[in-house]
Amino acid sequence: DSGNELPAGTHGEVVARGGNITPGYYASPEETAAILHDGWLWTGDLGYRDADGFFFLVGRAKDILKIGGHRVSPAQIEAALLEHPGVSAAAVAGVGDPLSGEVPGALVVAVPGAIVDAEELRRFCAQRLPAYMVPRFVLCVDELPRNPAGKLLREQVGRILREGRPTA
Repeated sequence: DSGNELPAGTHGEVVARGGNITPGYYASPEETAAILHDGWLWTGDLGYRDADGFFFLVGRAKDILKIGGHRVSPAQIEAALLEHPGVSAAAVAGVGDPLSGEVPGALVVAVPGAIVDAEELRRFCAQRLPAYMVPRFVLCVDELPRNPAGKLLREQVGRILREGRPTA
């Protein structure tokens, strides 16, 4: 966040500069100022550099969940859900919570013919993730919301989770 280079293996926002970097958004100085700082392009992509200098992208900065003081990539939780043999697809988004700020919720698509139980999936995640990362609730859906190019529509995931959230 402060613009300092991070050690290998540490996750942060990927920034870049060089002759091939955009000069900014056409006719939009406000948007340009939001992404360009001191000649560096702040990409909005989260990733890390390994010991050999290779970069790996792990998510988008705007998708990061803020759960009780922890910054969590939805991809980490989705990866745990996808380890379950009955889950073919998963999407995680944050849902507002008065105590934690946000809690993770998950949409899951079952493997054809499989029956997945929300509580079983929560227990499964609890064996793989820290407690604050375990989805507070899980909703089973027929398909995840995607645009025509197949990209996950994370904002719609959040809306579906807010609308379908069980009341406690």
